[in-house]
Amino acid sequence: MTDRLTNALIEARRTGSLIKTADTPPPETLEEVCQVQAAVAKATGAAGGFKVGRPGPPTIPTYAPIRKDWIWQNGDTVPRELSRLCGVELEIGFVLKADPPTPDDPAFEDKLRACLAMAPMLEIVESRLDDHVAAPQFLKLADCSANGGLVIGPEIKDWQDCPRVTPSMRLEIGGVVAAEGASAVPGGDAFDTVAAFACVIGNHCGGLKAGDALITGSLEGLFYGKPGDAIVGSIDGVGAVSAQFA
Repeated sequence: MTDRLTNALIEARRTGSLIKTADTPPPETLEEVCQVQAAVAKATGAAGGFKVGRPGPPTIPTYAPIRKDWIWQNGDTVPRELSRLCGVELEIGFVLKADPPTPDDPAFEDKLRACLAMAPMLEIVESRLDDHVAAPQFLKLADCSANGGLVIGPEIKDWQDCPRVTPSMRLEIGGVVAAEGASAVPGGDAFDTVAAFACVIGNHCGGLKAGDALITGSLEGLFYGKPGDAIVGSIDGVGAVSAQFA
């Protein structure tokens, strides 16, 4: 079953074809989900980061790799072939500036904090499924939770006093305000989500390493634009990030 799904996802990423959600059995376990993610990443492009989320502590995070060649910098244009849906989410993210400590390190959290920089980030949402909204959870997760890339805003080295739980935000798409005001990081403190993820990721898709980018969940949900739209997101106390759909 996982071979069929793996091959379909590889084909979809290479050609832009869509998988028929209704005709595709989902993986049955998280282990199978990870097998699919790893096989697809090996065939189509190495990971340069991860999408991480959890409802809240003590829940174990869910996660999915983000292709390294789908990570852009502030102000970049997202290629048209990678933005069919023109979906976008504004998130608090982190960039690893050094390899992380091992989870069994007595000073794990302190050392992890020291090797992270915070940044506002835009997740580009692009599913390989023809109906990603109705897809079963494990099928969505095998498709990397509809991740289509990431835009990294300016980094903050000293971020300990930055808002990480209930920041105020603003997201503008195509000159129209899509969301504005108080928000909440899914699962609570964004750093706590990353720390919990670092404890369980192991060597999946290459594991965590210096240079990886991490996102921690949409502040106000998923919004859609159209080709040519400029995207500007800002998080009070964190900064602003921008991009444009080709």
